[in-house]
Amino acid sequence: MTRVELRSPIRLYWDISPQPRVAPDYGRISAQVAVSRVLSLNLADLGPSLNHATLLVLRDLSLPQLSLTVSAAALQQALVLPEMEKVQKLLVDCAHAGEVEVAGIALLARSDKPGGISFRVSRGNLADLPTVAAWCERHRVELVLPMERLVTGEESLCLDRQEQAELSGRLAAACSLEALSVTIHDPFLWRIFHPRVPFPDGVCQAANTMLYVDPLGDVYPCPTMPVRLGSLLKQSWHEIVASGDKQEVRRRILALPAACSGCGRQADCRGGCRGRGYAGCKEWDDADPGCGETPGAE
Repeated sequence: MTRVELRSPIRLYWDISPQPRVAPDYGRISAQVAVSRVLSLNLADLGPSLNHATLLVLRDLSLPQLSLTVSAAALQQALVLPEMEKVQKLLVDCAHAGEVEVAGIALLARSDKPGGISFRVSRGNLADLPTVAAWCERHRVELVLPMERLVTGEESLCLDRQEQAELSGRLAAACSLEALSVTIHDPFLWRIFHPRVPFPDGVCQAANTMLYVDPLGDVYPCPTMPVRLGSLLKQSWHEIVASGDKQEVRRRILALPAACSGCGRQADCRGGCRGRGYAGCKEWDDADPGCGETPGAE
C-alpha cells in the first residue's frame, strides 16, 4: 500500500491546550485513540503548567511512539512526572532564542530519553531562527518546526522569494545545516533549510498519514487544514476515518490546485501546504500563499 492509499493514518496530533471552558470527556477521546492503531501520537500541552488532562491521557495510553510537547514554563514539572516513562520524546516549546538556551540546558540535563526544541516560527521570532538552529546544531539537539495551527486561527507565515533566499543564507552562515537534526513539515521552510533536497513527504499527507485532534475533541485532516471531519466525542474513530468527508478531502488534496497550473516547480511541491492554501478563501484551487513563486516561473 502506497503513501497515498492508507486507509487509516499512522500519525496523530492532539493538542490539549488551550483548555476549553467546559472540559471534554478525555477518557472517551483516549479510548478512541487507543483503538486507532496509530503508530505515533504527538501530544501538546503548552499551558504554563501541565493540565490534569495530560496526565490522564499519559496514564491511559500506551503507544509505540508517544511524544509530548510542553511549554518552557512547564518543563521542570514534566521532567519529574512518573507518567513520563511512557513518553519516548519530550519537546519544549520556545518562543525566542533566549528561551531556547535556558530551556535547552535543562533539557540536556535529562539524559535518559531523547528531547528537542519545538520552535513555532512567526513574523515575531523569524529573526531568531538562525540563532536557534545554531544552538541546536552545536548541542546536538533536535529542532522541530511544528505545523501551523490554522485550525485554531493562528496566523500563517508566508515569505516571498527574496525573504526565503535571505533566510536561507543566514541559516547557512550560522550553522552546518547538514549536521543539524531538524524536523520540518512546511515544504517551503524545508526549501529554505535544504534548497537542493526535495521535500521528503512529497504531496501533502493531511487525511492520509496524519490526522489532528483539537482541544475540543474535533478531528481535522491536519493542524493546518480547517476542515472539520467529525468529533471523537460523538463518533467513533472508524466512522471518522472511513467517512465520505475524509475521502473527499483526500481526493481534493491529490488534485493539483488550478492556481499552480504553469508553475515550473509544481512537480516538486505538489501545491505545497494545502491547508494553508485552503484556509484563506476556503477554495481548494487556491495556491499556498507560502510558496513565494510566480505561476509560470521556472
